[in-house]
Amino acid sequence: MAELCNGIDLAAGQQDPAENLGRKRAWLVLQHALGKLTEDKASVFVKVELEGMTVPEIAESLNANVNTIYARLRAARQAVGRALAHLQDRDAGTVDAPDAAKGGWASSL
Repeated sequence: MAELCNGIDLAAGQQDPAENLGRKRAWLVLQHALGKLTEDKASVFVKVELEGMTVPEIAESLNANVNTIYARLRAARQAVGRALAHLQDRDAGTVDAPDAAKGGWASSL
């Protein structure tokens, strides 16, 4: 999945180290969440959210039904949203981070 996200400069214009760290952590969570999706869903998410393509453009380029692309995008957004919400909850101290030794989701970050 990393090959779909290459070339994105997350630190552009950032001077505050805390902001840079937060962006890097969010980026790692995003990559992890995308890595758990099917290639079809992850690809649609990246094309819409990072590359700025429209759903009709993607449907045409893939020779797929527009509703199929919307369904993939919705599923991908939900999965990414859950992953980012978990990170936010963990940062707020409302969720304990899974133990990496037990194979929790944070073990691959």
